[in-house]
Amino acid sequence: MKFNWLLSSLFSVFLLSSTAEAASLKSWNFDTNRNLLNFTTSGKVKPTVELKLNPTRLIINLPETSFSNSIVNQINKPEIKSIQVQQASNNTTIEIELKSGYMIDPQQVQFHNIYPGRWNVELPPLELIKNHSLARQQINNLPDKVILEDIQVISDGLLINTSGGKPEIIVNESPTSNYIYIDIKGCSVSSNFTKLDKLIHQHGIGRIVVNKIDESIPSMRIMLQKINPNINWKISLNEAGGILVSSKNIEQQLPKLAASDYNYKLTTIESIELINDGAEILIKANQPITSYRSKWDMFSGAYQIIIPAAKLGSKITPPRLYSNTSVLWIYSKQKENNQVVIMIKPTANIQLQKPIQLSHKFLSLKLKKLNENFAAPSQTTASTNNSRPLILPRENSPNSNYTPLNQRVVVAIDPGHGGADPGAVGIDGLREKDVVLPISKQVADKLKEKGIEVVFTRSNDLEVDLAPRVDLAERINATLFVSIHANAISMSRPDVNGIETYYYQTGAALATTIHNSLLAATGGPDRQVRSARFYVLRKTSMPAVLVEVGFVTGAEDAPKLANPNYRSLLADAIAEGVFKYIQNNYLNR
Repeated sequence: MKFNWLLSSLFSVFLLSSTAEAASLKSWNFDTNRNLLNFTTSGKVKPTVELKLNPTRLIINLPETSFSNSIVNQINKPEIKSIQVQQASNNTTIEIELKSGYMIDPQQVQFHNIYPGRWNVELPPLELIKNHSLARQQINNLPDKVILEDIQVISDGLLINTSGGKPEIIVNESPTSNYIYIDIKGCSVSSNFTKLDKLIHQHGIGRIVVNKIDESIPSMRIMLQKINPNINWKISLNEAGGILVSSKNIEQQLPKLAASDYNYKLTTIESIELINDGAEILIKANQPITSYRSKWDMFSGAYQIIIPAAKLGSKITPPRLYSNTSVLWIYSKQKENNQVVIMIKPTANIQLQKPIQLSHKFLSLKLKKLNENFAAPSQTTASTNNSRPLILPRENSPNSNYTPLNQRVVVAIDPGHGGADPGAVGIDGLREKDVVLPISKQVADKLKEKGIEVVFTRSNDLEVDLAPRVDLAERINATLFVSIHANAISMSRPDVNGIETYYYQTGAALATTIHNSLLAATGGPDRQVRSARFYVLRKTSMPAVLVEVGFVTGAEDAPKLANPNYRSLLADAIAEGVFKYIQNNYLNR
């Protein structure tokens, strides 16, 4: 049976389920003024959210939940076309279809379990895509002349390959800056292009979705979901045919480059100079530097700037030693795979700021003394007769404390759950995802202070499947994998508290070291180190552990886990355990 009606601000439908399933949808309503969906269930449910396109629909999934009717309701709201509740197999979905031109960010959908069986789903503002009508007007009535062949993840971003003609593009960004929309005029998709929706979790992009702007328009839209708000993007045409999407960790937005500005020969690094009385390092190239990255090298103590697709120019001076300035030495070298590495060893009490791009051909690195404005004396370049020997960094050269046994140590930190998946929900609505993300970030900070390279499987409130977490760790060839979670049991068992640590095969020693560090720091109940076949443990090739820092349902653990000071204590203990394991297995005194 189907019902249709209009209400000014609030409409409700209450239906009793006649099934005897473990969980069923009993009633629901949508408050149009507050953008709030409410529903009640019998039995336990774990709702999730996803976004589907063509048309744009927000899907609230209620797995293993029954519903006795299929209902479509028209809504008196400019942004929403309809809401449909239906059941397929043993799952119920609440489908919110948006009107043409509107978009919603599924990452901002908030689930609130008010009490058992009662849920509030808070929707973010519905966004009207910028220039949607203009894009439609510009694209409409164009013949299909461009074929979208595939989208490749490359070292510097994405390469959107097309054929059949020069693509004409319109680029917009969502008002919340969480999405980038690339509209390609007169475009259709190749029959070989089968993956229209995929997770990549690289270069600050979580997901790529390809769909038609409108069924009546011969054009395609590529939607990039941004998971790193600090990355600026440069989108331009590739002379080889296609669209180049390159990421830039810069402090200012550069003007867009036309296709003619690109020279696909290797970029030549022409000069590396210490200027402004030692307060700035300036790197000059002969053509646009389209990508670079920077990091601290834990073994040499030097700051590295890595520039791919580049070579050192003939005028680059030999490695130099500086006296009475902000740096001890600057050393540049040509590496395999056409990479230039510039290494900078600062003097004591000097802070190096992140490189910024002054223009397409210039990189700048600011230096200043800690806790005061920088005012260094003029530089003097050491000659070959200088009494201080020039000690050049080598691959895996020892620092003052440790000798490396492996080429690098990279720890993959995996905060459990996230986004629409809150994980376990315990006392006073304490959610697992809200506990483990701040702990994970503090663990990373502590390890970075010790010179350990850290990579997150997620660094914000984003839902990431298990497979991409493992794929990321494998792709970067991580040395260790540490997954951080909070435990739960029935709300009727608040007496269950304590710390558990899990491993599978190779992670036993790592698990034991972290577990003992946590017990020593917290004095909490010891629920042992255990072997388990969790996906992220058995699918990773490196030593991997899953740490349960306490029970959100525990009378003792829950209030502590809600306390930022206690979470910091846990983070310190986990980081200490990881570093101790690294000392014992990868470094020698």
